Amino acid sequence: MAVSRTVKTTEVVFSKLFPAGCGWQAASILAESANYLPTTLPFFLTVGLGEGLAVGIGHLTYYKIKKNIIDNDIDMSEQIGSALQLGTAATMSGTIWQPTVNIFSDYGFLASSFGVVGICGLTFYSGLRFSRTLYGNLLGLQLEKKNKENNRNDALLSVSVAGAAGLFVATDVSLANNFLEPYFGITENMSNLSGVGTAGLSTACGFTTIQLFQNAFMKKNWID
Repeated sequence: MAVSRTVKTTEVVFSKLFPAGCGWQAASILAESANYLPTTLPFFLTVGLGEGLAVGIGHLTYYKIKKNIIDNDIDMSEQIGSALQLGTAATMSGTIWQPTVNIFSDYGFLASSFGVVGICGLTFYSGLRFSRTLYGNLLGLQLEKKNKENNRNDALLSVSVAGAAGLFVATDVSLANNFLEPYFGITENMSNLSGVGTAGLSTACGFTTIQLFQNAFMKKNWID
């Protein structure tokens, strides 16, 4: 089980969590070039959509490559449903991320990070549950309908995603007492490509930290 969990965690990080941070940061560059301030709704929506698209496209690209190279039995129609579900949830949490940081920014890095963990985690979970109804029932895509087991799985996945969102706060060098700035801070003298890569690294590391804890100490988690 330990090996299978590690493999699954690695797949998720490379196909979705790294792209999530990259997509948000790349979209923020576009938003700033359009003169959207990070306190306005157009900025929030732009970065949220950027994150959601990156997650959905990353998921589909990964499983298409895996199907062609490793496992021809992968059902891509099923993966389309998963991509839409995960992309929708990521769009929602990515949209709420910046306003949450704005709310807690006066209290420094730790308060902002914990605030983001709670709010973005709940938002992502809401997106997963909402998507099961929207895409499963209304659009007829291959998504498992709501039940007790997938409710638990959605919640556990959301906890790990909350870790990604929380560590993503470390990219904001304007926050007081950001002791992770040397590792994940995105500064003005960075190139856009370096900033995008750093953002992806932060979300990947945040997710991995929480997920490895689940893998090590839980008899059953959402990966199984």
